[in-house]
Amino acid sequence: MWGSFVSTVQVPGGRPRPKNRRDLILRAAAELFRHHGYQAVGIDDIGQAVGITGPAVYRHFENKEELLMAAMHRSLDRTIDAMRAATKQAGTLTPEEGVSLAVGQLVATVMKDWDYAEVFRREARALPAHRRAEIRPKRAAIIDHLNETAVRVHGPMDAIDLGLRMEAQYGVLAGVLTYGSSTHRRRYEPFVTRLATGVVVDGDVARLAPRPLRTLPAARTVRVSRRELVLSAAAELFADRSYSAVGIDEVGIAAGITGPSVYRHFPNKEGVLVDCVRLLGEALCMTVGYALALDMPPDAVVTELTRRLVDLAYDHPDLFVVYFNDGGHLTGADAARYEQRLEMLFDEWERAVSRARPELTTFQARTMAYGVAGAVTRVAGSRTLRRYDTRPALHALLTHMQLGTPAS
Repeated sequence: MWGSFVSTVQVPGGRPRPKNRRDLILRAAAELFRHHGYQAVGIDDIGQAVGITGPAVYRHFENKEELLMAAMHRSLDRTIDAMRAATKQAGTLTPEEGVSLAVGQLVATVMKDWDYAEVFRREARALPAHRRAEIRPKRAAIIDHLNETAVRVHGPMDAIDLGLRMEAQYGVLAGVLTYGSSTHRRRYEPFVTRLATGVVVDGDVARLAPRPLRTLPAARTVRVSRRELVLSAAAELFADRSYSAVGIDEVGIAAGITGPSVYRHFPNKEGVLVDCVRLLGEALCMTVGYALALDMPPDAVVTELTRRLVDLAYDHPDLFVVYFNDGGHLTGADAARYEQRLEMLFDEWERAVSRARPELTTFQARTMAYGVAGAVTRVAGSRTLRRYDTRPALHALLTHMQLGTPAS
């Protein structure tokens, strides 16, 4: 499986020695983390992948967390290098060409380092606070380079309006990383660049307004069951830090009960995740099904589908993020049911886009479906953007992305 990673030279006795064992270990770990999840992979698994014992890995990395951090730093460093080069060159191009170059460099680098980038996307929010602080400056540097090119197109912009575009354009890429196949990276690259560039440069978008405060019913306070409180607390924690990083005791404390008391309502932590996924999945089916049943022209159906998905994420952001980011942690029949429902969503979305845009290939329509899911999830997961009504702007950006992006 890992034979392609091993570059060797012969040493006395005919025994091969890797030229760069540290790099081999890092690459193997990144692929294993991407396919199986960081928590499920052990040091022995990583060592076996490169033909050494687990303890031998410690000669190169202090522990598994250091391996994870090294993988993330590699992804960030390569992206920063690419963005710096793009920013320098952008000064000789038109503003729109500059954005396309910068976004293209981001997409190309991420696609080339698919394993590293997907590990970063999936695992970064589960890191301890001091580790997240360690990588924050590098993430900010990438955004700054993109911002610099975007401002050349739009002129001075409020940070929050620019932030929406940055989250949405990266979400398009993240959606393809999450649901697409790395074997198609060369096919994705030019089309994803056009999709993400459009999100950055589209000019006909309303500015964000503060999110209206919700008020309680005037007559009486709504009664909420303890089970609902646990679900709400768990969804918020999972969305913020990931399912794998949150313990059942933390869920109980957040819900105002002890950790063991959670078991009066759920068999285990996965049982909580099952209910979170079920609730959003049912709402998603109703949302998509209703839009598809409307007697409307194909382009209006895509517009309505997008609006309803954006509204669903706006109303239930934590559940939405958990559904699309953590549903993969389900096991057994629950995992099969989740994967089937997710596949049906992308199938229906692909068909809707194909009817509205018959000039697109099936591959392009499917890629748009991945991009929309990724962008909406990314915006829903931003605690900063949640303070604003992102619906009109995000709906406009994603609708134009689907209906206005050239096929080639």
